[in-house]
Amino acid sequence: MSSLKVEERFVVDADVLRVWEFLKRPALVAGCLPGAKLDGQEGGDTFLGTMKIKVGPVMQDFRGKATLAEVDDTLHKMTVSGVGDDKAGGGSARMTMKCQVVPSSETGKSEVTIVAEVELFGKLVRFGRGMFEAVAKQLFKQFVDRARSAIASMPAPAGSSEPAVVLATPLPATSTGTSEASTGTSEASTGTSEASKPTSEASKPTSEASAASSEA
Repeated sequence: MSSLKVEERFVVDADVLRVWEFLKRPALVAGCLPGAKLDGQEGGDTFLGTMKIKVGPVMQDFRGKATLAEVDDTLHKMTVSGVGDDKAGGGSARMTMKCQVVPSSETGKSEVTIVAEVELFGKLVRFGRGMFEAVAKQLFKQFVDRARSAIASMPAPAGSSEPAVVLATPLPATSTGTSEASTGTSEASTGTSEASKPTSEASKPTSEASAASSEA
C-alpha cells in the first residue's frame, strides 16, 4: 500500500453560493476532472463512475463510487469518500476528501480548500511519492482551469449576491469576440452621427429661403 496526502487551494472569481452549488453537483465536478466519467447514482448521495489515471508507463482504469457526506450548507463544507477497483484487476484505491468554500480576501471572490488522503494498492505502489505528487498536481491544475470556466457559465443561485450573469475568468475567444463586437458598435454609432450631418446641411436652404421671403 502507498498513501498520499494532497492539500490544495484556489480562488474563483465568483461568490461562495455559486461555487458551493458547483461542488455539490457531481456531474459538473466529474466533467472538469481529467479522466473521470459519471455513470449513474446509487441512492441519494452515492454516485457511480470511472476514473482513468496514468502514472509513468502504467495506465489504470478504476471503476468505483463516491459518497457525499457531512454536507454543511451553512459553513459550505463537505466530505467525499470514494473507493475504486482497477477493471483489469491491477489494484484498487481509496480516498477521503474534505473541501470547503469561504469568502476570499478579494471582494466578490471565493477560496476553495481541498484536503484529500489517498491510499493506493497494486501496480501503482511501485512508483514513489514524488511521482504521485507530480501527477496529482497536474490533474488538479487542469481541474481548476475547467472548474473556473464551468462556474462562470452557471446561473446565479437563489440568494447569491451576484448579478444574473457573471463572466468569471472568461475564455480568451469569448473575451476577444466581445471586444470586437464593442468596437463594431462604436463604429456603427459614428456612422450614425456622420449620417445626421446631411440633414442639418439640408435645413440651411430652407432657412435662407425664409429670410428672402421676409425681405420681399
